[in-house]
Amino acid sequence: MPVDTDIAPDPRVDALEPSWGQQPETGDRCIDLTPRPGIDPGSELGIAWDIATLEMMVDPRLGDTANTFCDGAPVDAAPRPHGAANAFVRSVTLPTPNLRIDPGFALTGMPAYLVIDGQDDFSRSDDLAGWGALTVDFETVAFAVDWGDGTTTLVDDGRIGAPYDGDPTQQISHVYDQRGSDTEVVVTATWRAQWRVAGFSGAVEGLAIESRLALPVREYRAVRVAPDQ
Repeated sequence: MPVDTDIAPDPRVDALEPSWGQQPETGDRCIDLTPRPGIDPGSELGIAWDIATLEMMVDPRLGDTANTFCDGAPVDAAPRPHGAANAFVRSVTLPTPNLRIDPGFALTGMPAYLVIDGQDDFSRSDDLAGWGALTVDFETVAFAVDWGDGTTTLVDDGRIGAPYDGDPTQQISHVYDQRGSDTEVVVTATWRAQWRVAGFSGAVEGLAIESRLALPVREYRAVRVAPDQ
């Protein structure tokens, strides 16, 4: 599961609200961008402001001016697709992990082997309003396994599990000490998305989805029977 270290996080933490302004020295019309603390650029309002800024940049009322943005506008004030792209990424439904432990129950004192299916990396494309073709690559990062008995396992080395007679390098196993009829295994899959649009790129970390598997844990004991007398 490779990690692209060349993608830097989006440094802008506040949405920028556009409005028409006037350059104090020349009187030329310009776009004034006001930071709004606490409003996520990826929110519905933040995205709407980004789109509005793009529309104002091509508005004939702006005229032929060298300074599109008003003096004192935030550094790097030009709109960027980060908010809209991140919002699209978070709107994509991640595949739910398919969990299996054969033969459908576990025995105390013996390894139970978990298999996780349906977590292949995938891509999505869409037309991002105001920006053009957006491509997003999703990749699994890790699986957090809660075995239901107070024990957890973090799998972040690419394993997806294998049955008891499968590839040992892929196996994800656990030994239960006590029986239980209502034991539930919970697997949380963590994903990472990398997007590209109009020469910009970014990443969204910490995407997650979980799945649950009911797993009765049985206990077999050897019983010594006296011979008939």
